[in-house]
Amino acid sequence: MLQRSGALAKDGALWWALRPSHRFATVELRICDGCPRLEVALCIAALFRHLVECCAVAHYAATPVNRELHWITQENYWRAMRYGRHGQFIGVHEQAQVTAQGWLAQLGTQHPPQTADAERALMLAQRVLQDGTSADRQLLCLREARAAGLDVRQGLRAVVDQVLEEGAGKV
Repeated sequence: MLQRSGALAKDGALWWALRPSHRFATVELRICDGCPRLEVALCIAALFRHLVECCAVAHYAATPVNRELHWITQENYWRAMRYGRHGQFIGVHEQAQVTAQGWLAQLGTQHPPQTADAERALMLAQRVLQDGTSADRQLLCLREARAAGLDVRQGLRAVVDQVLEEGAGKV
């Protein structure tokens, strides 16, 4: 329908948060910001792989995904975009409000890690949620630059420099 209506190019350039790859036999996760620290990028990849494996097992076990779970996922996605790690999320089990750390802990209980990679990823993700993300560090850098008397452009330049330094492993 999207192709027939002209809303989608014929080459399949459809944007979803999660989709099968157009060119490769893979599933793409398309909702993450860039991670300047390699260990965090690998953590996200390992968590994603773990969840895909869990979903594949659930699919083959004929575990249905109900409409309520779909809407909870959509709501948590919006809250993550809006509030980041500081948000309150709808819990996996009791559907009560939980922190990002609480939600991740529930996820680890619901889908226990089956590999060392998944276990390390869950532990690092908990540490990132506790200590702060790249976005937290970037906002802090901008605040500090502005407090030091730099204008917005200079402050943003300081943020870019910090991200480049993190990516090079200098921070």
